[in-house]
Amino acid sequence: MRVVTTDSMNGTVLDATIPGGAYNSVTKVGWKVNSSHTTWNYRNAGTSTPLISGINKVVIKDRSTKSPGLVQFSVGGKNGSYPVPPSKIPVKGTIVIDSPKAMTGQCGEATFPGPPPAIPACIFYSSGATLKCK
Repeated sequence: MRVVTTDSMNGTVLDATIPGGAYNSVTKVGWKVNSSHTTWNYRNAGTSTPLISGINKVVIKDRSTKSPGLVQFSVGGKNGSYPVPPSKIPVKGTIVIDSPKAMTGQCGEATFPGPPPAIPACIFYSSGATLKCK
């Protein structure tokens, strides 16, 4: 799976490809799917396998049985650097399930036009070090 985040000027903030593969309890890296096959979780503890661009978790959820292919996604990281100054928000998040180029159309995009309190939007935490888009 590929994750791409761009700023309001179409500058790339993050472009990372997360490998496939079942979760390995020894390396603490890989994908798990729930029993109903509606939620896929990627985890990387970062202990035996380096994080990819600081990404330690990805969640993809099937959001609708009436609209197949409609998904919700979230990406989490730690100790990564994703510089987005306040002047370059909102950001856009893109996922490519069939990476790297979505040749079968398995991709999605989320935009965060804001401004808060409108949703979706991005806000900086008070320290200015963390940007959260929801």
